[in-house]
Amino acid sequence: MLFSKKQGQHAEKRGDMSEKNGKLILLSTPIGNLQDMTQRGLMALNQLLVFLAEDTRHFKSLFNALDISLDQKKIYSFHDHSDDKQLLFIEELLAEGDVCLVSDAGSPIISDPAYKLVDHLLKRGYEVDTFPGVSSVTAALELSGLPPHPFTFYGFLPRDKEGKQKWIGRFRAQGGTHLFFESPHRIESSMDFLCQELPDVEFALCRELTKKFQSVYRFKGDQWEECKSSYVFKGEFVVALYIPETEQESSVLSSKLVKQAEKVLKSQGKKREWAKLLSQILGQDSKDIYNQVFGEGADK
Repeated sequence: MLFSKKQGQHAEKRGDMSEKNGKLILLSTPIGNLQDMTQRGLMALNQLLVFLAEDTRHFKSLFNALDISLDQKKIYSFHDHSDDKQLLFIEELLAEGDVCLVSDAGSPIISDPAYKLVDHLLKRGYEVDTFPGVSSVTAALELSGLPPHPFTFYGFLPRDKEGKQKWIGRFRAQGGTHLFFESPHRIESSMDFLCQELPDVEFALCRELTKKFQSVYRFKGDQWEECKSSYVFKGEFVVALYIPETEQESSVLSSKLVKQAEKVLKSQGKKREWAKLLSQILGQDSKDIYNQVFGEGADK
């Protein structure tokens, strides 16, 4: 059986909706190495009949590679451009039983259109389950050699300079390890920009994860120009970078100083606001600073 008796008992407790309808199953597929397909995933591909795939031809090739028969399988397209009619159609499919959603590679929720469907179905009382597997995000984090806690994943890097600059601001303000995707056509130019803006930051450039030509390049931003000539810019990339906590704290302090300075200007230079600003700069109590600079009992 694909699902345990215990799982079925839990489903019965969730009410009429889960009893009358199937569940949506998020199924992770290999990102490059077929041997990464999990046992639960193989059972799902063999036993389930209805599937949603971003690229139906690509998904059918997975069945062929795993030597699984396509007989009686129904495979429908679901992607970023699927409209509300498609969501309603999927509800009709769920009325007949479980439906499995897959990505071209990896988790269907990470960079593909699963969230739109998951959000829609959960709001309507449907059950969602996951058969997890390999993910390029966690694989890159493991291979990066960078601190794993905390880490943030962003999806694909913005194409425009302004968008990249905003992300850099987020990196600095948040601290920790940051991961994102970039295409092989833009990876070199994007890294040129990032390393110029972040010369003291540690990077890990992860290429073709789990595949034959898997490569991980580790360097600091200011080393990029001298080492990039030896790198191969083909295939799929996950970029990881680490912002030290000290830099994060400095960025947060800078933001607080700017806000406090704005308050000083708006207050037309009231002494109390000046004392608060100096307190943040010097790390001392604002009352002590006020008394030292302006004297006790001074006009506030």
